[in-house]
Amino acid sequence: MRIASFILLLLTLAAPTRAAVAPIVYGDLPYSMEGKPVLLNDGRSDQAVFDQDIRPAIHDRTSAAFVIHIGDLGRPETSCADADVTRNLAIWQQFGKPLFYTIGDNEWIDCIRSSVPGGAKMPLERLANLRSVLFSDPALASYQGHPDGWTIRHDAGGLRENTIWTTTNPMAAFVAVHVVSSCNGRDTFAKQPCKTEPELGMDEVTKALVVDAADRDHRNLVALREAYAQAEAEHRAVLVIAIQADPFGKPEDDAKHPADIWARCKTQTEFKPYCDVLPGLAAAFSGTTLLIHGDTSAYCFEQLPLEGAKPGHQFWRLNTPGDFGEIDASVVTIAQGDDGVATIKATGLLSGEPAPPACDQAQYAFKKNGTNKAYPRPAAGR
Repeated sequence: MRIASFILLLLTLAAPTRAAVAPIVYGDLPYSMEGKPVLLNDGRSDQAVFDQDIRPAIHDRTSAAFVIHIGDLGRPETSCADADVTRNLAIWQQFGKPLFYTIGDNEWIDCIRSSVPGGAKMPLERLANLRSVLFSDPALASYQGHPDGWTIRHDAGGLRENTIWTTTNPMAAFVAVHVVSSCNGRDTFAKQPCKTEPELGMDEVTKALVVDAADRDHRNLVALREAYAQAEAEHRAVLVIAIQADPFGKPEDDAKHPADIWARCKTQTEFKPYCDVLPGLAAAFSGTTLLIHGDTSAYCFEQLPLEGAKPGHQFWRLNTPGDFGEIDASVVTIAQGDDGVATIKATGLLSGEPAPPACDQAQYAFKKNGTNKAYPRPAAGR
């Protein structure tokens, strides 16, 4: 008995330490634009709060090893411009820590809107431009770098923007996957149901988008399987998945859609392929899954049902601040609990308050008129 206990002690001492990790997450902001500010209750716009409070707080948060941007650099009227893309690149370079960005719909598919200054732009051309400007090797080196002890892969599933990253800390693995709203990159704003396959009579622009999206879906699913396999092989406690779209976006009280969150996802044809496989991948994984997304204004951090998961291993989702709702960023703290199972918390970077435990679309729906609360900037290093 003593020998067995001694061997267990040696194995415990030899195992890598699972230290806490606490990245900062933001996206879907600022949404202010000329003549259409998103106002807070102190009279400032979300642009001013981002520049004056959020950006400095991200820089000063010394306990945060990196930042995750979940897409939407701004509204399409601003973020479809090359100048805005390069402006955000300059901001990321000033954070003083690596940033991992997953592309949002406002940066490319929504550029086909007629309201975009200078006229509508071809979405796939904008997407190619984003890949060139933000995912070239020099660009990645400038805002992301490659710190000692980090492993970063920029082609998960065969897409340059799909990124898997880990550190020597076995607490967590991270993957950013290109999944967006606007019918996951198919919507030409023709007011037609979401099409997932080319059809007779379909215009050439829409047909190209549908074909591209089908290929991206396939590659994204490969990337997710790769990420889970790597996390399992490396005995990671948590796999964090970052996407832009909210695949569960219908309110629970909407009688037209199922109350079960996974079933609700599957009613949306553009996200069904993901919700067909995610529960099974997560349940088979020996750790916990955290899905981080933006896209809708219902700021929350909630646990989702997961049948067949190992005891203590769970599926969580964080719908981040932004999108006309809570004007803040999130600090996601992943730590090891006393029972050895990972614990996850999400708190506001500025507010210091826990994220709401359930998504309430009505509570956060499009607050553009000064009803958002402004928080004091936290002390440096907090």
